[in-house]
Amino acid sequence: MSLRLYRDSCSVVDGLFLKDLNRVRPDLSRVVLVDNSPVSLLINPDNSILVSSFYANPDDTALAQLLPILRKLHHAGDVRFALEKEFQMREALEQSGWDLADIQRRHIEQQWLEHGG
Repeated sequence: MSLRLYRDSCSVVDGLFLKDLNRVRPDLSRVVLVDNSPVSLLINPDNSILVSSFYANPDDTALAQLLPILRKLHHAGDVRFALEKEFQMREALEQSGWDLADIQRRHIEQQWLEHGG
């Protein structure tokens, strides 16, 4: 299954637009988020691949360059293990100053409030 999440698909927490893959599918073992914004990855860093921004480059080849890893992921039982080994996205985001546990907590609180908590 292929799905695109845009700004209107995001959860907004403190002005941050976060992509929550649990909205797509409850079992995230076979879900990959490819995005050019580190903020979009904060909820599900273990499922994420960060690519360079493609807006300024009409000749962007980021997705074509990802084909080998995407092919490898196709054969992985759980993509999160392969992505962690390849990209260490959770660690990279935390080292960049993001408090992922706090963002996750605020995201859950926001969801609870939006759904009549």
